[in-house]
Amino acid sequence: MHEIYRMIVCDLDNTLVDSKKQLSAATIQEMIRLQEKGYLLVIASGRFIHEIEPVAKALQIEEHHGIIIACNGFEIYDKKDNSYHRFTPISAKESEELIRFAKSKHCCTYLYDEDGYYFIQTGSIRRIMRIAKHLFPLFRKLHPKIGHGIDRYEQMKILKEEPHFEHSFQKLCFLSHKPKHIVALETAIHRRYGRTYQFFYENPFVSEITKSDVSKRHAVEYICQKYGYEMKQVIADLASCKQPYHCPHGRPTMIIMSEKELEKDFKRIL
Repeated sequence: MHEIYRMIVCDLDNTLVDSKKQLSAATIQEMIRLQEKGYLLVIASGRFIHEIEPVAKALQIEEHHGIIIACNGFEIYDKKDNSYHRFTPISAKESEELIRFAKSKHCCTYLYDEDGYYFIQTGSIRRIMRIAKHLFPLFRKLHPKIGHGIDRYEQMKILKEEPHFEHSFQKLCFLSHKPKHIVALETAIHRRYGRTYQFFYENPFVSEITKSDVSKRHAVEYICQKYGYEMKQVIADLASCKQPYHCPHGRPTMIIMSEKELEKDFKRIL
């Protein structure tokens, strides 16, 4: 069969890296081999660019002129020409308003800029973390993902006062010790702001928000346009695969559903 692929787009967590955030030697070897054959490797992740760079370095993305998609598609870093493309950020005023809104729904917020991570706590989370700090060594042993979360928390600057920012942000991350608070926050934001924002599910306790034009799909479409890849042709080529309807993990590559079903799944309508 003739070669139909020109670009390989891989998620990071639980795809390129395992549940322990480790990159296997076999994965490194295979990704480098594919790049040496001429395939464009794109790492697409919800993480910030500085968090993706160690993996990109191990996979020799820079040497082979690959691309990083960060923050759920907000930022594209093209190693070939060292260019950045960014979609719409959340302004300082919007960020402050969303943080106040999250606190009213008993949700904390964390965000990142060039100065580091910021964490705005609610009263209940503040009390919980005061106790949990003494158990951090034990929590680290339970699961690598918990340890990763603790590492991030310890890097954060805890803001006790209501924040005032002078610049925009790529995304905001909301968390709560009760999943119902996250659901209530998402529902309330959709009702108040319509389709201005969209959410990215992390787990029942964590959700991320960006402007509505931000997504990995939009980022991939931008890359396809930049390098002359036709998305319609990419989808058509999928039919030439032996098993076109799911990825190697078994996840479906396509689902047929109505627009109403889609909006309901994303809680845009009830």
